[in-house]
Amino acid sequence: MRKSPSPPQKTVLYASKTKHEGDFVKAAQDKMVDEARTLRHYSPENAVANSSGLELLQSLRELRQRQEALEASDKEIRVELDKTRESNKDIRVELDKTRESNKDIRAELDKTRESNKDIRAELDETREINNGLRDNIGELERRQHNARQRIISTFVRETRLPPRGAARRAALRSMQDRDLAWSIGQIPSLNQEVHGGDILLDAPMILKRFRPSDEEWQAFIELYGVEPGVVMPLGNHNNPPPSFESLELTWNRSGQNEICHNALGCDCLDTTYRESHSTRAQAC
Repeated sequence: MRKSPSPPQKTVLYASKTKHEGDFVKAAQDKMVDEARTLRHYSPENAVANSSGLELLQSLRELRQRQEALEASDKEIRVELDKTRESNKDIRVELDKTRESNKDIRAELDKTRESNKDIRAELDETREINNGLRDNIGELERRQHNARQRIISTFVRETRLPPRGAARRAALRSMQDRDLAWSIGQIPSLNQEVHGGDILLDAPMILKRFRPSDEEWQAFIELYGVEPGVVMPLGNHNNPPPSFESLELTWNRSGQNEICHNALGCDCLDTTYRESHSTRAQAC
């Protein structure tokens, strides 16, 4: 025979308080007997209880619900915590990568700063070179003007005076035209700049066009105090040879007689000029 299903169990909950002076159990039993008639059936709770027991039951159920909610929340928190830990691992990996990248960036920044220093140094050097080139251009322009003036003044002299000899010297000494006299008088000083100071240009020209026995070859030695072949190995930017001015080979223009001889374009030079020039060349 099949057993009939047992009826669903109900919870019986009694709660009360009592005062006692002697036997506590006896006092509790008497209290329960007196309050037994207050027991009621509460369908929603499926329990039989007095009013205090019902309150206790409801409090217990609320505590269980809170406990379940807290346990569920704890599970969610643990899941989130695990996710956060995994995320932190990824963040640490990214942080390490960022630190390594920052090291590379700092290294590149240091290289860039060093490169900028080199660029600034090159820029300063280029500015110095440009300033020097501007000065050189100005000097070349001035010398070019002097060279052209020498040509024009020489043309004036050759076309306005007798060709050579005593007549030419007499014309110079008795010259009345002050402008003409001034123009011709400029030729010796212009000769000085044209004939001296271009040792780097004169040396290869002498070597290419003249022989040691030629007057031009000897004139180069008198002007600069060195053989033209000695100048060529020294002709570089780092060790330039001494210029006409640094060799102190200057024209001796102490007397009117010498100026007239130079202005005449004579083949022979004044004795004073030869002696002074030779002495300075030997000293250098």
